Amino acid sequence: MSETRTIEGDAPKRVSDLHDLIDESIRLTIAKANAGGWTNEEILLAIEDVMKKRWLDRLGAQENLQPQFAANFVSDGNEG
Repeated sequence: MSETRTIEGDAPKRVSDLHDLIDESIRLTIAKANAGGWTNEEILLAIEDVMKKRWLDRLGAQENLQPQFAANFVSDGNEG
C-alpha cells in the first residue's frame, strides 16, 4: 500500500474531506469527458499528464500557483 502524504500539522478529517473533494472533481471530469466521446484510458492518461506538467512541476513555485489559478478560474457554481 502506498503512503498518503499530508500537509504538516493537518487533522485527519480535513485531509479526508480534501481527498473526497478531489475524488469527486475527478469523477465529474471523467463523466464529462466520457460524454464527449473519450475513453477512460484516454481520460486517465490526460489527467496524469496535466497533473504532472501543469501542477506537480509547479509545486516548487507555490507562490505562483494561487494567483494564476485565481486569474484563470471560471466558476461552475459548485464551489465550497
